Amino acid sequence: MPGVFSKLCCARRQLHPDLQARVLPITLRRYARIFDLFSEFAQTLEVDPGLSELEAIETAIRSFRDAENLSKTLHQRVVTAVEFFMPQLKGSLKSSREAVKGHLQREPTLHTVASTSRIVFLFSCTLSSLGKARVGIGLILQCQSGLRADELFDIRKCDVAIPLDTNEVMIIAIGVRKKTKAKRTQHIVLEPIRHRESYLLIQVLVQATTEGELLFPFNYWFYHSAIQAMDLKFDLNLGLSGHSGRVCFATEAIVIHKLSVPDVMREGRWLSESAFRTYIDIIGASAAQSSFASKSLAPAADFCRAHVLRYFTVAKLESEQHGYASGKEALKLHRPKIDDEASGGKSALAAFAPSRAFKRASEGVDQGAHCHAQSRSGKGKSRPRHAASVQIATATSAAGQAITRAKGKGKGKGLRERLLGTPLL
Repeated sequence: MPGVFSKLCCARRQLHPDLQARVLPITLRRYARIFDLFSEFAQTLEVDPGLSELEAIETAIRSFRDAENLSKTLHQRVVTAVEFFMPQLKGSLKSSREAVKGHLQREPTLHTVASTSRIVFLFSCTLSSLGKARVGIGLILQCQSGLRADELFDIRKCDVAIPLDTNEVMIIAIGVRKKTKAKRTQHIVLEPIRHRESYLLIQVLVQATTEGELLFPFNYWFYHSAIQAMDLKFDLNLGLSGHSGRVCFATEAIVIHKLSVPDVMREGRWLSESAFRTYIDIIGASAAQSSFASKSLAPAADFCRAHVLRYFTVAKLESEQHGYASGKEALKLHRPKIDDEASGGKSALAAFAPSRAFKRASEGVDQGAHCHAQSRSGKGKSRPRHAASVQIATATSAAGQAITRAKGKGKGKGLRERLLGTPLL
């Protein structure tokens, strides 16, 4: 069936710009990468000449899924990409769509793990000490405002309205360039009392950011990897992700702040109550807090929250204004030298990798796309020298020695290397 599969090669190049505009540029790149790999694979297949064009393409999709051992996400993406670049097939790939449904049913859905405020503040201040202060502020803001991760990374300095009177609320516009789930620009409100830490930190962050720049100049996988690195560093092994802060917001708003469900839904911009209730995880938050308390980290976390402004200075944030050096930073966080008995005065450098680092490759995202070169001189030197810092360092030095690189699921590694263009680290 060379004629059928030759149409695959031409489909992407011949797609009209109006049809390409149906999705965001980043989504178009994801579709293009997986579609190109599928087209290349299809050219090597030998299929029954008696098959129709539709049957041949569905056969090729099944063979591609088996040969590359695709995860359910990539399996769904390849079918969607074929329908996108060949609109005449949309709605006709019934067998492939049913196979995707079965694949989704067969593999369990992993729900977001709940975090807590104490965990968030300890992680944030530690990240600031490691030279990732903007990631730390993003964690706190997400926990206290319920922002989605993709909404966080689209905020620029001009989107923040800082009041002249510190007793008035602060308003942040989200979805100005990339629309929110409501398909329009929305706003979040930070109150000076209830959201005290976020209210103060955003003022410092805006002061340290030049006009027109992003407040958080990194992407989801950098953010997610930093959280997983902290999870491993403190030996909590909770499986936290870039969405855990939103679960923390919903759970604590109901349990601690005693807000009603409609009020929390309005603040967190949930479109339906059924979707909102999946974010309320009281048992999960309690389990996370118990694991956290068992490591005797609560005093250090409380100190971090009480003195949070000492960790986030204008000078520290200005050095990170243009983002991080490269996407590899997402897979490698270093710990500064620690002079204590646990480390023997030696440099305690630990490399961390997220348990799902392979997803970065499957997304086909250049993690340094929005980032410029950054001077790395003086990294870690502005870390506050006080009792809580020593306690954090002592707790992490013992846990960090036992940490090894996390392994992925092992599915379709060859495919993901080709999607990324370089082997996985």
